[in-house]
Amino acid sequence: MDKHILTDADGVLVFWVKGFEKFMESRGYEVIPGTSHEYKMTDRYNIDWDTAGALIKEFSESPLIAELEPFGDSLKYVAKLVEKGFRFTVVTSLSSHPDAKKHRTQNLHNLFGNIFDEIVCIEMGASKHEVLKRWAASNYFWIEDHMRQAEAGYEAGLRPILIAQPYNSHYATDLFPTVSNEKPWEEIYGMICKAYNIQP
Repeated sequence: MDKHILTDADGVLVFWVKGFEKFMESRGYEVIPGTSHEYKMTDRYNIDWDTAGALIKEFSESPLIAELEPFGDSLKYVAKLVEKGFRFTVVTSLSSHPDAKKHRTQNLHNLFGNIFDEIVCIEMGASKHEVLKRWAASNYFWIEDHMRQAEAGYEAGLRPILIAQPYNSHYATDLFPTVSNEKPWEEIYGMICKAYNIQP
């Protein structure tokens, strides 16, 4: 296999939710207590679909996307994978707007450096299956935090690893492994080194 890894961005490389919460606070919205396990922002903020969609779109296409913090231990272990010769491609359903891609690219390059062969941005909430089919014969790892998108990678012939999050804690599968969200990339690093027969 080529030393190449396919990965999502939000909830995997960067902390979208934390950035969105700050944005929502600036607009006068507060997270409903006890809703951190909810994926839908309609449930987290008790707002309707149209309002949630408009706010998510505004945030996801704004310069604030260029300021997101790294997720978990991603900085350390992505850097270790780069030292082992790996390159990355990001497939993210942030937004298809050019501004979203510009800000996402700036954020990822600022945090991780020039390690990405490509950063593919598709429409918010869209399935990544068609994009991931480009690498159907590659046997690449596919790192995700959303069950449906992890399954889309599996169906495209990839090797998904799902990062556990409160909103996917109910999900169970024998199709691919799940890693904890405490030190997800440490686990991912170990799995990838083992698969490539590389000394950690």
